[in-house]
Amino acid sequence: MKRRLFKILTFVMILGTSILTVGCSWTNSNKTGNNDNTSNNNKITEGTNKAGEAAKEGADSAKYTATNVKDDIAKAGHELKESPNSKKNYFKGTETDYTAGNDLVRVYEYDSADAIKSDIDTISKDGMTVNGVKTDFKSKPYYYKRGNTLIVYEGNDTEYVNNLESLYGKPLI
Repeated sequence: MKRRLFKILTFVMILGTSILTVGCSWTNSNKTGNNDNTSNNNKITEGTNKAGEAAKEGADSAKYTATNVKDDIAKAGHELKESPNSKKNYFKGTETDYTAGNDLVRVYEYDSADAIKSDIDTISKDGMTVNGVKTDFKSKPYYYKRGNTLIVYEGNDTEYVNNLESLYGKPLI
């Protein structure tokens, strides 16, 4: 009987201590919880933003090739075919040309993401003049940048434009 009473008292003490411990921590966190939760949410948001910025910087500094462009567009459901006799060398980067239906996609690769900036700065606001020289584009092309690569789409097919935007963001010009 004493043993049973001892077990019951021990159980009650453990249960009581647990309730007090949980209750006290709930009260303390509840009193300061709003400030702590707001602070924690801000820290999480700040960390997420920093991670996103770092990922974007990493993508901008990564080597990206004409083959990557072709593969990415193929994954989006479109085929690019090489167009070896259409080079215009409007920019300093190494040019690779592809046909996209009846339109051209020109890909200019640079040694680094920084080297591309000076060429982008030579594009006129209407996109029809490069480095002070009028191009023979039929209409304003779409200019995109990814890492060390400048992508120029000379066409107006909305499917291609939408796919290029989903891959590379809004056009530069």
